[in-house]
Amino acid sequence: LSGGERRRVAVARALGRGTPVLLLDEPFAGLDRARADALVAVLRERAAAGATVVVSGHDVEYLAPQVDAVVDVTGGAPASRMAVGAAVPPIGEPVLTARGITVSRGDRTLLSGVDLVVPAGVLTALGGESGAGKSTLARALAGIAHGEVTGSLTLDGAPLPLTGRSPAARRAVQLIPQDSLASLHPRRTIAASIQRVAALAGDHRDRVELAADLLGRVGLDPALGARRPHELSGGQRQRAAVARALAARPRVLICDEVTSALDYGAAERILTLLTEVAADDAVGVLVIGHDEESAARFCAQRWVVDAGVVRPFEPEPAAAAGSRNSARARP
Repeated sequence: LSGGERRRVAVARALGRGTPVLLLDEPFAGLDRARADALVAVLRERAAAGATVVVSGHDVEYLAPQVDAVVDVTGGAPASRMAVGAAVPPIGEPVLTARGITVSRGDRTLLSGVDLVVPAGVLTALGGESGAGKSTLARALAGIAHGEVTGSLTLDGAPLPLTGRSPAARRAVQLIPQDSLASLHPRRTIAASIQRVAALAGDHRDRVELAADLLGRVGLDPALGARRPHELSGGQRQRAAVARALAARPRVLICDEVTSALDYGAAERILTLLTEVAADDAVGVLVIGHDEESAARFCAQRWVVDAGVVRPFEPEPAAAAGSRNSARARP
């Protein structure tokens, strides 16, 4: 299942128990707006039947119109989006090119004939509904797809194996998965995980200094490097996963919902960091997510996965988008 599908299964299990109090931690992370609206409708029905529903989240602009009361645990004003985004640089040369990528499991075709180009030096956005196949494509590009993969990949113009890659080829295309807790070694400290990847990539700088530098780049206190994954918040773990991926000195970064568990300020910092990494190191960055506003501001090109096929993003007409947003607001 995709990350968004797993979240909805967890909510369904909780709803099935019929408990009078529901505490939902980031239930809308990883969901497109249509799926989030559908979940809100279900939660409203449960609240109308007498249940108490408490929802935590960072997307204040979406949550506030849906609820009866807002509790701010930061002690300050709710975070809001920055008015001005990064200046998107021009598209560079292709670093990763996919042609005719098809992924199937048994008699199910998950992706069909996908063509995609990730250019160097900029961010490329990949959107689509929850469960459309975004993470499946990410894993196929990283060489770790579940199922049979056909088609072709090239990295800097040279053929890249679909599976069975060499250690150098695996390091060249780094996937930062949506589930950061499952991707980080539970028994290693964050610093140890970063240092191990850096050593494999041939980085011989002082280990303590290296880990502190990378953690600082993603907005984390270097002291957090002494902790293990379960001792960090979801947003902190996601940033630690970004730092570990950067330690590999990749040619391509595939970021699967890396900002979904972050507040706006932290998300801005991560996207700004990725923009700087792409430009400074001529890295290709593929950003997977549902935040269309951030994609428009930070990404040089945008693609959408729809029914197993990738197509260029086409924005909705302003009138249709405005009417949809108005429909979400409570009277």
